[in-house]
Amino acid sequence: MDAAREVISAAVKAGKTVRSEDHPVQIFAQEFAASSINFKMTWWTESAQLDVRTSRDAVISAVRRALEVAGIGIPFPCRNLTFKEPLPLARGAAAANEREPEAADLGD
Repeated sequence: MDAAREVISAAVKAGKTVRSEDHPVQIFAQEFAASSINFKMTWWTESAQLDVRTSRDAVISAVRRALEVAGIGIPFPCRNLTFKEPLPLARGAAAANEREPEAADLGD
């Protein structure tokens, strides 16, 4: 968790839209989620709506890249499904589409 916080902090501070020289970048562990520990990032940027959206986009992209380079994965929810009865497995896509041929009424 400390390594992730350091990687995130460095990525945010390196952003061109981030004003870290006169305002602190803050990274807080926020909550335990289903498959992760979520962090809250705060930083200063210009106040126009377009500047805020542009900065958020750049920071999130930079953090994602930095975590990937550091070998820190962002987990996705995993689910295990358990069934009472075994499910039949198809032999492939063709098997799922196979049907018994229907008898044709050819008349007399």
